[in-house]
Amino acid sequence: MQIAMRHVGWIFLGLCACPPPDDGEPTTSTSGEESTSSTSSTSGGDTSSTSGDTSTSGDTSTSGDTSTSGDTSTSGDTSTGGEPACVQSWVAPDIETCYAPAVPYVQVPGVGLVLAGDVDQDGHADVIAPGAAGGIAVLLGDGAGGLAAPVFTAVDAPTSAALGDFDADGLPDLVVSFAGAAPRIDLLLGDGAGGFVVEESFASGPTVGTHLATGDFDGDGDLDAVAIHQGVSNTTPKRLSSITSAGSAAWTYAAQPLTMFVADVIYSAWTPYLGIGEFDGEHLDVIVATDRSVEQPHRLRSDGLGGFTYLGKLVPNNWLLGSLPIVPLDVDGDGDNDIIVADKAGTAALRYVENLGGDTWAAPVISSLPGPGKQQLAVGSLIHEPRPDLVYTGNQGETLVRTIEEDGDIVAPNLPGFGIGYVRGFALADLNEDGWSDFVSVGVAAPNTLSVRLSL
Repeated sequence: MQIAMRHVGWIFLGLCACPPPDDGEPTTSTSGEESTSSTSSTSGGDTSSTSGDTSTSGDTSTSGDTSTSGDTSTSGDTSTGGEPACVQSWVAPDIETCYAPAVPYVQVPGVGLVLAGDVDQDGHADVIAPGAAGGIAVLLGDGAGGLAAPVFTAVDAPTSAALGDFDADGLPDLVVSFAGAAPRIDLLLGDGAGGFVVEESFASGPTVGTHLATGDFDGDGDLDAVAIHQGVSNTTPKRLSSITSAGSAAWTYAAQPLTMFVADVIYSAWTPYLGIGEFDGEHLDVIVATDRSVEQPHRLRSDGLGGFTYLGKLVPNNWLLGSLPIVPLDVDGDGDNDIIVADKAGTAALRYVENLGGDTWAAPVISSLPGPGKQQLAVGSLIHEPRPDLVYTGNQGETLVRTIEEDGDIVAPNLPGFGIGYVRGFALADLNEDGWSDFVSVGVAAPNTLSVRLSL
């Protein structure tokens, strides 16, 4: 299956997303054999993440090599090759999907962010859990679906992290934000064995960076990073900061206020959101938003000097008031990224806005979906059929899977949808290299175990 994406860093099966039992994990029932399916904050309430297979997320999604630019795709054979391991009961009986039971790997208390990429450059996807007890945990993949014991890099508890190759040596690196009395953003270079070493540290106060994203925003061929910072009532506005690379060997930090927000948002505690996307076929832009219902996403573009120029609202006509997270995705296959976004907090809906080119947009297609307050969106290949699939989490960590139709409708044959777990954060990564997305997640209940469900 081919998912057309440009510059973006992821159905009911006779399966129910049942309320979690006392330990917070879901009970999943089927009518037959059992089956299931970058910018990111590590705080428990925010479960945005990046993914490491051929998928894109509502934040700074990455794909395999953890780059945030270039096209990404997923592939797989839609035939079953005989009797599948498990068959679900669909309205459309030709659609089948199977997922193995969750395999637990390591307890990562407090982690709400999962990243994936090829950390050791052996051709296999690895898993990164920033904020794990002991620092940043890296579990190296073996290409057959297994993960090794975690390698830890000792750091303070981060608030956000994003992957990218900042020094152009072929190894994924990390940019990580930290809170505390003196907020900072660190650039950590990968050592190729699962560890990271601090290369630069930038003072980023007075407020912490809550989401990070990576990409070549100034178009010079080097990887840069951006962060969004919370405001403080009547004193400090929300800010966008950037780390700009020069020749992949030196980095410069800069910050600017986000004055385009309405007055009570600029200095308030409304949750800020950061995303990236290419919508004109040329520039990788930054998207900033909040969960305030009177505010909508705004778009900024690099000025080539470390700063960003305000371009205006992402789309016109107040279509996306209070909407986030945002996923750029070429839904209709015309070569331009369209937009999939969760509706404003408190509503159980997702919106698709078609990119008509020339900064013009079609009116939104609204899909009513269970689970208000979507915390994370990601696109991948979970259903064994040609269309891409959307994975999303609700307020309580309930995580469902739907199929994205070519007209932008996000559907399932039956309600409430294919439920895959209750999680704080997840990533999609093809760990067993079968062409389908595997589900890597951190459980919503203590002790927050990182586990994997493999596609069969």
